[in-house]
Amino acid sequence: MLCKRWVELYELETLMLPLFKLSLLLFSN
Repeated sequence: MLCKRWVELYELETLMLPLFKLSLLLFSN
């Protein structure tokens, strides 16, 4: 169960990080 939790967190981070960078690029212009 702990492993499953870590996988979910990892997937969430890998998804959110590009979106976060993209939003930074959009707002900086």
